[in-house]
Amino acid sequence: MIEEASLDETFDIVNRTIRKTAEEVIGFKRYRREPWISDEVLKLADQRRTIKAKMSINPQDDDLKQKNTQLKNIINNKVEECREEGFTKQCYEAEKANRKNDMRSLFQKVITLKKGIKLNDKRGSTRD
Repeated sequence: MIEEASLDETFDIVNRTIRKTAEEVIGFKRYRREPWISDEVLKLADQRRTIKAKMSINPQDDDLKQKNTQLKNIINNKVEECREEGFTKQCYEAEKANRKNDMRSLFQKVITLKKGIKLNDKRGSTRD
């Protein structure tokens, strides 16, 4: 009979092998929470993640802390630029749909633009 530990070890080996092969064959695609985030921002975030991992190993290194804060500032600025560009593009598309009297796409754009924002009527009650 096979022991529990060897079953767990075997499962871990098979699981790691399948994941490694899948990444090599299929590849890895990052999930974008917001569609307007650029690839450049994602690469900078990966760099910052590696620096933070190094900082957890050596928390006293001032050079790593400085690089981390610089990258944080760069990422925040780039995200703000990307967000502004994305919203400007969506607003332009909504205006274009309005000029064409395409109400369906206009209201779809308005819904995506107001995503998460609650609107209140005159009495102050919240509407979705």
